[in-house]
Amino acid sequence: TIGGQAPAFIELRSDRRATPPQTSYHTFRTRPRAHALQMSSSSSVPTVALGVGAAAVAAYALYKVHEQSSAAATPAKDTSTQPIVSMAPQSIQKLASMSAADLTVKNLPPKDKGFVGVCIAGTGRIAEVHVRAILGNRRARLVHVVDVMGDRAKEFGAKYGCPTYSTDIAQACQDPSVDAVMVCTPTQFHAAVCKVAAEYGKPIFCEKPVAAVTDDLVKVYKHAASCDVPLLCGFHRSYDPNFAEMIDVVNSGGLPGVSLIHSTSRDHPLPSFEFLKKGGGELLYDFTVHDFDQLLWLTGDGKVMPSAVFACVSTNLDELRGSGVDDTAVIIVKFENGTIAHIDNSRYAPYGYDARCEVFGRGGSMVLNNPSTSAVVFQADRAGAKGGVVDESFPQRYAQAYANQMDHFLDVCMFGAKEKVSFKHSLLVNLLADAGLESKKTGAFIDFKKFALPKLKAAGFSW
Repeated sequence: TIGGQAPAFIELRSDRRATPPQTSYHTFRTRPRAHALQMSSSSSVPTVALGVGAAAVAAYALYKVHEQSSAAATPAKDTSTQPIVSMAPQSIQKLASMSAADLTVKNLPPKDKGFVGVCIAGTGRIAEVHVRAILGNRRARLVHVVDVMGDRAKEFGAKYGCPTYSTDIAQACQDPSVDAVMVCTPTQFHAAVCKVAAEYGKPIFCEKPVAAVTDDLVKVYKHAASCDVPLLCGFHRSYDPNFAEMIDVVNSGGLPGVSLIHSTSRDHPLPSFEFLKKGGGELLYDFTVHDFDQLLWLTGDGKVMPSAVFACVSTNLDELRGSGVDDTAVIIVKFENGTIAHIDNSRYAPYGYDARCEVFGRGGSMVLNNPSTSAVVFQADRAGAKGGVVDESFPQRYAQAYANQMDHFLDVCMFGAKEKVSFKHSLLVNLLADAGLESKKTGAFIDFKKFALPKLKAAGFSW
Protein backbone atom coordinates (compact mmCIF):
# COMPACT_ATOMS: atom_id res chain seq x y z
CA THR A 1 0.00 0.00 0.00
CA ILE A 2 1.07 3.59 -0.63
CA GLY A 3 -0.19 6.61 1.23
CA GLY A 4 -2.58 4.48 3.28
CA GLN A 5 -4.47 3.36 0.16
CA ALA A 6 -5.77 -0.18 -0.06
CA PRO A 7 -4.11 -2.57 -2.52
CA ALA A 8 -5.70 -2.44 -5.95
CA PHE A 9 -5.69 -4.42 -9.18
CA ILE A 10 -3.83 -3.14 -12.21
CA GLU A 11 -5.19 -3.50 -15.74
CA LEU A 12 -2.53 -3.92 -18.44
CA ARG A 13 -3.46 -2.74 -21.91
CA SER A 14 -1.77 -2.99 -25.30
CA ASP A 15 -2.71 0.49 -26.46
CA ARG A 16 -1.41 3.90 -25.33
CA ARG A 17 -4.51 6.02 -25.44
CA ALA A 18 -5.18 8.37 -22.53
CA THR A 19 -8.85 8.84 -23.30
CA PRO A 20 -11.84 7.06 -21.75
CA PRO A 21 -12.05 3.44 -22.94
CA GLN A 22 -14.71 2.80 -25.53
CA THR A 23 -15.39 -0.63 -24.09
CA SER A 24 -15.46 -1.34 -20.40
CA TYR A 25 -13.37 -3.79 -18.47
CA HIS A 26 -16.16 -5.18 -16.35
CA THR A 27 -19.89 -5.70 -16.60
CA PHE A 28 -22.07 -4.36 -13.80
CA ARG A 29 -25.31 -6.33 -13.64
CA THR A 30 -28.31 -5.63 -11.51
CA ARG A 31 -30.51 -8.48 -10.31
CA PRO A 32 -32.43 -10.30 -13.07
CA ARG A 33 -35.73 -8.64 -13.86
CA ALA A 34 -38.29 -8.59 -16.62
CA HIS A 35 -37.32 -6.22 -19.40
CA ALA A 36 -39.15 -2.94 -18.88
CA LEU A 37 -39.21 -1.54 -22.42
CA GLN A 38 -41.80 -2.74 -24.91
CA MET A 39 -41.50 -2.33 -28.69
CA SER A 40 -37.77 -1.78 -28.97
CA SER A 41 -35.01 -4.38 -29.25
CA SER A 42 -33.48 -5.95 -26.16
CA SER A 43 -31.23 -3.65 -24.20
CA SER A 44 -27.50 -4.20 -24.14
CA VAL A 45 -25.98 -5.07 -20.79
CA PRO A 46 -24.93 -1.79 -19.13
CA THR A 47 -21.36 -1.57 -17.97
CA VAL A 48 -19.10 0.29 -15.62
CA ALA A 49 -15.47 0.90 -16.49
CA LEU A 50 -12.82 -0.02 -13.97
CA GLY A 51 -9.81 2.18 -13.39
CA VAL A 52 -6.24 1.55 -12.35
CA GLY A 53 -5.52 1.46 -8.62
CA ALA A 54 -3.12 4.13 -7.40
CA ALA A 55 -1.00 1.73 -5.39
CA ALA A 56 -0.60 -0.56 -8.39
CA VAL A 57 0.26 2.39 -10.66
CA ALA A 58 2.97 3.58 -8.30
CA ALA A 59 4.33 0.06 -7.90
CA TYR A 60 4.43 -0.32 -11.67
CA ALA A 61 6.26 2.99 -12.04
CA LEU A 62 8.89 1.92 -9.49
CA TYR A 63 9.21 -1.37 -11.33
CA LYS A 64 9.79 0.54 -14.58
CA VAL A 65 12.51 2.64 -12.92
CA HIS A 66 14.24 -0.54 -11.75
CA GLU A 67 13.81 -2.16 -15.15
CA GLN A 68 15.25 0.87 -16.95
CA SER A 69 18.33 1.01 -14.71
CA SER A 70 18.90 -2.74 -14.98
CA ALA A 71 18.62 -2.71 -18.75
CA ALA A 72 20.73 0.40 -19.37
CA ALA A 73 23.39 -1.60 -21.22
CA THR A 74 20.94 -3.91 -22.97
CA PRO A 75 19.81 -3.16 -26.55
CA ALA A 76 16.26 -1.77 -26.62
CA LYS A 77 13.50 -4.22 -27.40
CA ASP A 78 10.52 -3.59 -29.63
CA THR A 79 7.73 -3.03 -27.10
CA SER A 80 5.04 -2.00 -29.56
CA THR A 81 3.04 -5.13 -28.81
CA GLN A 82 3.95 -5.41 -25.14
CA PRO A 83 1.17 -4.70 -22.63
CA ILE A 84 1.54 -1.42 -20.80
CA VAL A 85 -0.43 0.28 -18.09
CA SER A 86 -3.39 2.37 -19.30
CA MET A 87 -1.59 5.68 -18.71
CA ALA A 88 0.04 8.26 -20.93
CA PRO A 89 3.85 7.81 -21.19
CA GLN A 90 4.41 11.21 -19.57
CA SER A 91 2.48 9.95 -16.53
CA ILE A 92 4.93 7.07 -16.12
CA GLN A 93 7.86 9.49 -16.41
CA LYS A 94 6.30 11.81 -13.85
CA LEU A 95 5.94 8.97 -11.37
CA ALA A 96 9.44 7.74 -12.09
CA SER A 97 10.96 11.18 -11.42
CA MET A 98 9.29 11.58 -8.02
CA SER A 99 11.15 10.84 -4.80
CA ALA A 100 9.90 8.17 -2.44
CA ALA A 101 8.73 10.86 -0.04
CA ASP A 102 6.64 12.53 -2.74
CA LEU A 103 5.26 9.34 -4.21
CA THR A 104 1.76 9.62 -2.77
CA VAL A 105 -1.61 9.70 -4.48
CA LYS A 106 -2.27 13.21 -3.14
CA ASN A 107 0.30 14.67 -5.51
CA LEU A 108 -1.20 13.27 -8.71
CA PRO A 109 -4.09 14.37 -10.92
CA PRO A 110 -6.92 11.80 -11.23
CA LYS A 111 -5.97 10.71 -14.76
CA ASP A 112 -2.46 9.82 -13.62
CA LYS A 113 -3.28 8.06 -10.38
CA GLY A 114 -6.21 6.19 -11.89
CA PHE A 115 -8.99 7.31 -9.57
CA VAL A 116 -10.86 10.37 -8.33
CA GLY A 117 -10.80 11.30 -4.65
CA VAL A 118 -14.40 12.34 -3.91
CA CYS A 119 -15.68 14.58 -1.15
CA ILE A 120 -19.36 14.09 -0.44
CA ALA A 121 -21.19 17.07 1.07
CA GLY A 122 -24.32 16.09 2.95
CA THR A 123 -25.19 12.83 4.71
CA GLY A 124 -28.91 12.40 4.05
CA ARG A 125 -30.88 9.87 2.02
CA ILE A 126 -29.50 10.86 -1.37
CA ALA A 127 -25.93 10.81 -0.05
CA GLU A 128 -26.50 7.18 0.92
CA VAL A 129 -27.40 6.46 -2.71
CA HIS A 130 -24.41 8.26 -4.20
CA VAL A 131 -21.86 6.87 -1.77
CA ARG A 132 -22.75 3.38 -2.94
CA ALA A 133 -22.03 4.47 -6.50
CA ILE A 134 -18.65 5.81 -5.33
CA LEU A 135 -17.74 2.62 -3.50
CA GLY A 136 -18.95 0.49 -6.41
CA ASN A 137 -16.58 2.08 -8.91
CA ARG A 138 -12.85 1.35 -8.86
CA ARG A 139 -12.13 4.76 -10.35
CA ALA A 140 -13.55 6.55 -7.29
CA ARG A 141 -12.54 6.80 -3.63
CA LEU A 142 -14.49 8.42 -0.81
CA VAL A 143 -11.83 10.60 0.83
CA HIS A 144 -13.77 13.27 2.75
CA VAL A 145 -17.25 13.74 4.26
CA VAL A 146 -18.80 17.13 5.02
CA ASP A 147 -21.84 17.90 7.14
CA VAL A 148 -22.59 20.96 9.25
CA MET A 149 -23.35 18.49 12.02
CA GLY A 150 -19.94 17.04 12.79
CA ASP A 151 -21.28 13.95 14.55
CA ARG A 152 -23.28 13.01 11.46
CA ALA A 153 -20.25 13.50 9.20
CA LYS A 154 -18.11 11.34 11.48
CA GLU A 155 -20.76 8.61 11.69
CA PHE A 156 -21.32 8.60 7.92
CA GLY A 157 -17.58 8.42 7.26
CA ALA A 158 -17.11 5.58 9.73
CA LYS A 159 -19.97 3.66 8.11
CA TYR A 160 -18.33 3.86 4.68
CA GLY A 161 -14.66 3.65 5.60
CA CYS A 162 -13.71 7.32 5.41
CA PRO A 163 -12.16 8.71 8.61
CA THR A 164 -11.66 12.24 7.26
CA TYR A 165 -14.55 14.60 7.84
CA SER A 166 -15.30 18.26 8.49
CA THR A 167 -18.17 20.67 8.98
CA ASP A 168 -17.06 23.18 6.35
CA ILE A 169 -16.83 22.68 2.58
CA ALA A 170 -13.94 25.16 2.28
CA GLN A 171 -11.92 23.14 4.76
CA ALA A 172 -12.68 19.96 2.84
CA CYS A 173 -11.61 21.51 -0.46
CA GLN A 174 -8.22 22.29 1.06
CA ASP A 175 -7.66 18.58 1.63
CA PRO A 176 -5.13 17.60 -1.09
CA SER A 177 -6.76 14.18 -1.49
CA VAL A 178 -10.04 15.79 -2.66
CA ASP A 179 -10.26 15.90 -6.45
CA ALA A 180 -14.02 16.46 -6.84
CA VAL A 181 -17.11 17.34 -4.80
CA MET A 182 -20.52 15.67 -4.83
CA VAL A 183 -23.22 18.00 -3.45
CA CYS A 184 -25.92 16.03 -1.64
CA THR A 185 -27.10 18.66 0.84
CA PRO A 186 -30.71 19.90 1.05
CA THR A 187 -31.59 21.89 -2.08
CA GLN A 188 -31.47 25.28 -0.37
CA PHE A 189 -27.73 24.82 0.28
CA HIS A 190 -26.71 23.58 -3.18
CA ALA A 191 -25.74 26.98 -4.57
CA ALA A 192 -23.49 27.94 -1.65
CA VAL A 193 -21.62 24.61 -1.63
CA CYS A 194 -21.16 24.67 -5.43
CA LYS A 195 -19.78 28.21 -5.28
CA VAL A 196 -17.06 27.27 -2.77
CA ALA A 197 -16.12 24.06 -4.59
CA ALA A 198 -15.81 25.98 -7.87
CA GLU A 199 -13.52 28.57 -6.26
CA TYR A 200 -11.20 25.76 -5.20
CA GLY A 201 -11.21 24.35 -8.74
CA LYS A 202 -12.99 21.11 -7.85
CA PRO A 203 -15.22 19.46 -10.48
CA ILE A 204 -18.77 19.41 -9.14
CA PHE A 205 -21.57 16.89 -9.23
CA CYS A 206 -24.74 18.45 -7.78
CA GLU A 207 -27.98 16.66 -7.02
CA LYS A 208 -30.96 18.08 -8.86
CA PRO A 209 -31.88 20.84 -8.95
CA VAL A 210 -28.68 22.87 -8.82
CA ALA A 211 -30.90 25.54 -7.25
CA ALA A 212 -34.68 25.75 -6.84
CA VAL A 213 -34.56 29.48 -7.59
CA THR A 214 -33.78 29.79 -11.29
CA ASP A 215 -31.77 33.01 -10.96
CA ASP A 216 -29.53 31.25 -8.43
CA LEU A 217 -29.11 28.30 -10.80
CA VAL A 218 -27.88 30.64 -13.54
CA LYS A 219 -25.44 32.32 -11.15
CA VAL A 220 -24.02 28.96 -10.04
CA TYR A 221 -23.43 27.74 -13.58
CA LYS A 222 -21.86 31.03 -14.64
CA HIS A 223 -19.62 31.06 -11.56
CA ALA A 224 -18.46 27.51 -12.26
CA ALA A 225 -17.71 28.47 -15.87
CA SER A 226 -15.71 31.52 -14.72
CA CYS A 227 -13.64 29.20 -12.52
CA ASP A 228 -13.22 26.77 -15.45
CA VAL A 229 -14.86 24.02 -13.38
CA PRO A 230 -17.28 21.42 -14.81
CA LEU A 231 -20.71 21.25 -13.14
CA LEU A 232 -22.88 18.18 -13.68
CA CYS A 233 -26.47 18.17 -12.47
CA GLY A 234 -27.74 14.81 -11.23
CA PHE A 235 -30.79 13.92 -13.29
CA HIS A 236 -30.26 10.18 -12.91
CA ARG A 237 -32.95 9.10 -15.39
CA SER A 238 -30.72 10.52 -18.12
CA TYR A 239 -28.46 7.51 -17.47
CA ASP A 240 -31.09 4.78 -17.19
CA PRO A 241 -30.32 2.16 -19.90
CA ASN A 242 -33.98 1.42 -20.61
CA PHE A 243 -34.83 5.10 -21.00
CA ALA A 244 -31.70 5.58 -23.13
CA GLU A 245 -33.03 2.88 -25.44
CA MET A 246 -36.33 4.73 -25.66
CA ILE A 247 -34.53 7.95 -26.63
CA ASP A 248 -32.51 6.10 -29.26
CA VAL A 249 -35.67 4.74 -30.88
CA VAL A 250 -37.20 8.23 -31.09
CA ASN A 251 -34.00 9.95 -32.29
CA SER A 252 -33.32 7.32 -34.94
CA GLY A 253 -36.77 7.75 -36.44
CA GLY A 254 -37.95 4.35 -35.22
CA LEU A 255 -41.18 5.91 -33.99
CA PRO A 256 -42.00 8.79 -36.36
CA GLY A 257 -44.66 11.42 -35.83
CA VAL A 258 -44.66 11.50 -32.02
CA SER A 259 -47.86 13.20 -30.88
CA LEU A 260 -48.38 12.11 -27.26
CA ILE A 261 -46.05 11.46 -24.33
CA HIS A 262 -47.32 10.21 -20.99
CA SER A 263 -44.98 10.18 -17.98
CA THR A 264 -46.00 8.73 -14.61
CA SER A 265 -43.99 9.13 -11.39
CA ARG A 266 -45.41 7.94 -8.06
CA ASP A 267 -43.12 7.77 -5.08
CA HIS A 268 -42.57 5.00 -2.52
CA PRO A 269 -42.08 4.99 0.36
CA LEU A 270 -43.68 8.24 1.43
CA PRO A 271 -40.91 10.75 2.26
CA SER A 272 -40.80 11.92 5.85
CA PHE A 273 -43.18 14.76 6.70
CA GLU A 274 -40.23 16.61 8.23
CA PHE A 275 -38.50 16.57 4.83
CA LEU A 276 -41.66 17.58 2.97
CA LYS A 277 -42.53 20.43 5.32
CA LYS A 278 -39.02 21.90 5.62
CA GLY A 279 -38.53 22.93 2.02
CA GLY A 280 -37.37 19.70 0.41
CA GLY A 281 -40.82 18.69 -0.64
CA GLU A 282 -41.91 21.25 -3.25
CA LEU A 283 -43.42 18.76 -5.68
CA LEU A 284 -42.60 20.50 -8.96
CA TYR A 285 -38.93 21.14 -8.09
CA ASP A 286 -38.16 18.01 -6.10
CA PHE A 287 -40.14 15.37 -7.96
CA THR A 288 -41.76 16.52 -11.21
CA VAL A 289 -38.39 17.74 -12.49
CA HIS A 290 -37.58 14.10 -13.34
CA ASP A 291 -40.54 14.02 -15.72
CA PHE A 292 -39.55 17.38 -17.22
CA ASP A 293 -36.05 15.95 -17.73
CA GLN A 294 -37.52 12.97 -19.60
CA LEU A 295 -39.74 15.16 -21.80
CA LEU A 296 -36.77 17.25 -22.90
CA TRP A 297 -34.77 14.19 -23.92
CA LEU A 298 -37.73 12.73 -25.83
CA THR A 299 -38.16 15.97 -27.79
CA GLY A 300 -34.55 16.46 -28.83
CA ASP A 301 -33.10 18.16 -25.72
CA GLY A 302 -34.15 21.67 -26.72
CA LYS A 303 -34.51 21.10 -30.47
CA VAL A 304 -38.28 21.27 -30.05
CA MET A 305 -39.24 23.82 -27.42
CA PRO A 306 -42.27 23.79 -25.09
CA SER A 307 -45.00 26.25 -26.05
CA ALA A 308 -47.46 26.01 -23.13
CA VAL A 309 -47.59 24.62 -19.58
CA PHE A 310 -50.55 23.89 -17.32
CA ALA A 311 -50.38 22.44 -13.79
CA CYS A 312 -53.18 21.19 -11.56
CA VAL A 313 -51.94 20.26 -8.07
CA SER A 314 -53.54 19.29 -4.78
CA THR A 315 -52.92 17.90 -1.30
CA ASN A 316 -54.62 14.58 -0.54
CA LEU A 317 -52.70 13.18 2.42
CA ASP A 318 -54.37 14.14 5.68
CA GLU A 319 -51.01 14.70 7.37
CA LEU A 320 -50.14 17.42 4.84
CA ARG A 321 -53.43 19.29 4.62
CA GLY A 322 -52.95 22.93 5.52
CA SER A 323 -49.16 22.70 5.26
CA GLY A 324 -48.94 24.17 1.77
CA VAL A 325 -47.15 21.04 0.55
CA ASP A 326 -48.63 19.40 -2.57
CA ASP A 327 -48.60 15.64 -2.98
CA THR A 328 -50.54 15.13 -6.23
CA ALA A 329 -50.18 16.77 -9.64
CA VAL A 330 -51.19 16.58 -13.29
CA ILE A 331 -49.16 18.71 -15.70
CA ILE A 332 -49.68 19.26 -19.42
CA VAL A 333 -46.81 20.47 -21.58
CA LYS A 334 -47.44 21.31 -25.21
CA PHE A 335 -44.53 21.59 -27.65
CA GLU A 336 -44.12 23.79 -30.68
CA ASN A 337 -44.34 20.85 -33.08
CA GLY A 338 -47.75 19.88 -31.68
CA THR A 339 -46.64 17.08 -29.36
CA ILE A 340 -48.62 17.05 -26.11
CA ALA A 341 -47.11 15.61 -22.94
CA HIS A 342 -49.10 14.56 -19.90
CA ILE A 343 -47.48 14.04 -16.49
CA ASP A 344 -49.11 12.54 -13.42
CA ASN A 345 -47.38 12.58 -10.03
CA SER A 346 -48.11 11.31 -6.55
CA ARG A 347 -45.98 11.36 -3.44
CA TYR A 348 -47.19 7.93 -2.41
CA ALA A 349 -47.85 4.67 -4.25
CA PRO A 350 -48.60 1.89 -1.74
CA TYR A 351 -47.47 -0.90 -4.09
CA GLY A 352 -43.91 0.36 -4.72
CA TYR A 353 -41.99 2.86 -6.81
CA ASP A 354 -43.93 3.57 -9.99
CA ALA A 355 -42.18 5.28 -12.93
CA ARG A 356 -43.56 4.62 -16.41
CA CYS A 357 -43.47 6.39 -19.73
CA GLU A 358 -45.30 6.00 -23.06
CA VAL A 359 -44.50 7.61 -26.40
CA PHE A 360 -47.26 7.43 -29.01
CA GLY A 361 -47.35 8.61 -32.59
CA ARG A 362 -48.03 7.84 -36.19
CA GLY A 363 -45.35 5.15 -36.09
CA GLY A 364 -46.78 3.26 -33.12
CA SER A 365 -46.53 3.13 -29.34
CA MET A 366 -43.54 2.54 -27.10
CA VAL A 367 -43.98 1.89 -23.39
CA LEU A 368 -41.39 1.89 -20.63
CA ASN A 369 -42.91 -0.14 -17.82
CA ASN A 370 -41.78 -0.74 -14.26
CA PRO A 371 -39.17 -3.49 -14.03
CA SER A 372 -40.71 -6.36 -12.10
CA THR A 373 -39.77 -9.72 -10.66
CA SER A 374 -42.01 -11.22 -13.35
CA ALA A 375 -43.37 -10.19 -16.73
CA VAL A 376 -46.41 -12.42 -16.22
CA VAL A 377 -49.74 -10.96 -15.10
CA PHE A 378 -52.28 -13.60 -14.01
CA GLN A 379 -56.01 -12.89 -13.82
CA ALA A 380 -58.47 -15.73 -13.30
CA ASP A 381 -61.49 -14.16 -11.65
CA ARG A 382 -62.94 -10.98 -10.18
CA ALA A 383 -60.46 -11.17 -7.31
CA GLY A 384 -58.06 -9.19 -9.47
CA ALA A 385 -54.81 -9.57 -11.31
CA LYS A 386 -51.64 -10.98 -9.80
CA GLY A 387 -48.15 -10.26 -11.06
CA GLY A 388 -44.59 -9.50 -10.13
CA VAL A 389 -43.40 -7.08 -7.49
CA VAL A 390 -42.01 -3.69 -8.55
CA ASP A 391 -39.03 -2.03 -6.91
CA GLU A 392 -39.26 -0.66 -3.38
CA SER A 393 -37.97 2.82 -4.24
CA PHE A 394 -35.84 4.87 -6.63
CA PRO A 395 -32.41 3.62 -5.42
CA GLN A 396 -33.42 0.10 -6.43
CA ARG A 397 -35.23 1.09 -9.63
CA TYR A 398 -32.35 3.23 -10.87
CA ALA A 399 -29.35 1.36 -9.42
CA GLN A 400 -27.79 0.99 -12.86
CA ALA A 401 -28.55 4.62 -13.74
CA TYR A 402 -26.69 5.82 -10.64
CA ALA A 403 -23.71 3.61 -11.51
CA ASN A 404 -23.67 4.93 -15.08
CA GLN A 405 -23.99 8.50 -13.82
CA MET A 406 -21.00 8.06 -11.53
CA ASP A 407 -18.97 6.60 -14.37
CA HIS A 408 -19.80 9.63 -16.53
CA PHE A 409 -18.82 12.06 -13.76
CA LEU A 410 -15.49 10.27 -13.39
CA ASP A 411 -14.92 10.66 -17.13
CA VAL A 412 -15.63 14.38 -16.72
CA CYS A 413 -13.09 14.59 -13.88
CA MET A 414 -10.37 12.43 -15.40
CA PHE A 415 -10.61 13.06 -19.13
CA GLY A 416 -12.53 16.31 -19.53
CA ALA A 417 -15.61 14.63 -21.00
CA LYS A 418 -18.49 17.01 -21.76
CA GLU A 419 -21.24 17.01 -19.16
CA LYS A 420 -24.22 15.03 -20.50
CA VAL A 421 -26.73 17.22 -18.66
CA SER A 422 -25.91 20.70 -19.94
CA PHE A 423 -26.45 24.13 -18.40
CA LYS A 424 -29.28 24.78 -20.87
CA HIS A 425 -30.96 21.44 -20.14
CA SER A 426 -30.85 22.08 -16.40
CA LEU A 427 -32.16 25.62 -16.90
CA LEU A 428 -35.07 24.45 -19.09
CA VAL A 429 -36.10 21.92 -16.44
CA ASN A 430 -36.19 24.69 -13.84
CA LEU A 431 -38.12 27.00 -16.16
CA LEU A 432 -40.73 24.30 -16.76
CA ALA A 433 -41.12 23.98 -12.98
CA ASP A 434 -41.38 27.78 -12.71
CA ALA A 435 -44.08 27.83 -15.38
CA GLY A 436 -45.92 25.04 -13.59
CA LEU A 437 -45.81 27.01 -10.35
CA GLU A 438 -47.16 30.08 -12.15
CA SER A 439 -49.96 28.00 -13.64
CA LYS A 440 -50.77 26.64 -10.19
CA LYS A 441 -51.14 30.21 -8.91
CA THR A 442 -53.19 31.53 -11.82
CA GLY A 443 -55.12 28.43 -12.86
CA ALA A 444 -54.27 29.20 -16.49
CA PHE A 445 -52.07 27.87 -19.29
CA ILE A 446 -48.70 29.64 -19.35
CA ASP A 447 -47.24 30.80 -22.65
CA PHE A 448 -43.84 29.22 -22.17
CA LYS A 449 -41.92 31.24 -24.73
CA LYS A 450 -43.16 34.54 -23.34
CA PHE A 451 -42.50 33.30 -19.79
CA ALA A 452 -39.06 31.72 -20.30
CA LEU A 453 -37.37 33.62 -23.12
CA PRO A 454 -36.14 36.58 -20.99
CA LYS A 455 -34.37 34.24 -18.56
CA LEU A 456 -32.93 32.14 -21.37
CA LYS A 457 -31.49 35.26 -23.00
CA ALA A 458 -30.12 36.51 -19.68
CA ALA A 459 -28.32 33.16 -19.31
CA GLY A 460 -26.82 33.52 -22.78
CA PHE A 461 -29.12 31.17 -24.71
CA SER A 462 -31.34 31.74 -27.72
CA TRP A 463 -34.77 30.19 -28.19
